Amino acid sequence: MLSTEERPLGPGPTGGPWTRLLLVAALVGAAILGMQRQGSVNAAGAPDAIEDFVLPTLGGPELRLSEALQRGPVILDFWATWCAPCRLAMPAYAALAERYADRGVQLWAISWDHPRMHDRIGPWFEKNGFDFPALLDADHAVGRALGVANLPTTLLVAPDGRVVYRHVGFARGDERLLEKQLLEILPDASADAGD
Repeated sequence: MLSTEERPLGPGPTGGPWTRLLLVAALVGAAILGMQRQGSVNAAGAPDAIEDFVLPTLGGPELRLSEALQRGPVILDFWATWCAPCRLAMPAYAALAERYADRGVQLWAISWDHPRMHDRIGPWFEKNGFDFPALLDADHAVGRALGVANLPTTLLVAPDGRVVYRHVGFARGDERLLEKQLLEILPDASADAGD
């Protein structure tokens, strides 16, 4: 019997070397996706730190990231109205940001909707009672600079501008992964209270 190294090219009982190569490529791809889902930073060429940016809000002023970071961590949630997982993620992230708002946590919902779809954002925010800003990145320039390729993509930015968490996709319970990372960068609440 031939060893794996001596086996001739072409399909056989184990599928041949091309099948094995495809299997290895699939496993590597799954490992990379798993790292992204666990919040790896700098996946797919994404930066470790965010360059300052300004985006318009829906019907409001432009917002500058560096100014928001002076108050505390910022959750950047890249989403679109047509994205079903995005619509699941946003209420969960909104509740999380509200829970820690007194410690400076802010949520920015950054829409990748085409400008023709912007009229859907306001009613959806109103229906859900969201009071955090809806920012518009219609040309995707900010998202692409941050390595965003799929929606939803969520980044947690520490006050010093470091990206401390990155998550692609959303399934119920993923907000707990974000909360765990958030708690690692927030000052201890008992220290703030003087305990």
